[in-house]
Amino acid sequence: MIDIGLTHIALPVSDVDRTIEFYSKYAGMQVIHSRIDAEAGVAVVWLSDRTRPWINPFRKRDIKVELRKSDQCQANWVKADVPKDTVLYLKDQAGKTYVRYTTQVNGVSYGDMMNYRTPFSACAKLPDGREVCTSIVGN
Repeated sequence: MIDIGLTHIALPVSDVDRTIEFYSKYAGMQVIHSRIDAEAGVAVVWLSDRTRPWINPFRKRDIKVELRKSDQCQANWVKADVPKDTVLYLKDQAGKTYVRYTTQVNGVSYGDMMNYRTPFSACAKLPDGREVCTSIVGN
């Protein structure tokens, strides 16, 4: 039989602490996420037996943006760990932007290359509208 198991399920319970104790004892599960639901004002607890990968959708992503350079290619580009649909680009001292690239995945992405003799900052325009840039680096 093919295992099509679950990462988690949601069950309303009257006693969260007793529920955690039960599933810990009889199913070897442990708490992987807990919070107070802002709208309902009740505890929300997610349990897992950790046999399958689980990505926490409530984790805040650390945004990382850096200016990369290759002397051999004579080019600069942006490397960034950002959410999907972030726009990566290089920006010159006058604020003009170059080689805009929209990321296709959550995680590490690379922008297109641009002449490395121009001083640039590496920038990312996040889906929520925030702009994150490095300092301008001259070559």
